[in-house]
Amino acid sequence: THNFNRIRIGIGSPPTNKGTKNFNTISHVLGNISLEEKSILDKVYERVIESLEQLNTKKEEYIINELNSFNTDQI
Repeated sequence: THNFNRIRIGIGSPPTNKGTKNFNTISHVLGNISLEEKSILDKVYERVIESLEQLNTKKEEYIINELNSFNTDQI
C-alpha cells in the first residue's frame, strides 16, 4: 500500500567466493554481520533517526533525497 512511508535499508552486494566469480548470496543475506558491518549499520540507524526527527522542520522530499544519497564513504 502507498498509505504510509517506509524506509528501506540495503545490504549491498555479496562478495565473490575465492577463486570464482560466484556470489554466496544466501550467506550474505542470512549470515551474521561482521563488527565492521555492525558499526556501519549503527551509523545508518543514527542517520535515519536524525532524518525522522527532521520531519517537522524539513520537507519530506528533502529528507528522502538526503537518505537516498547516503554513502558509507560519509561515515
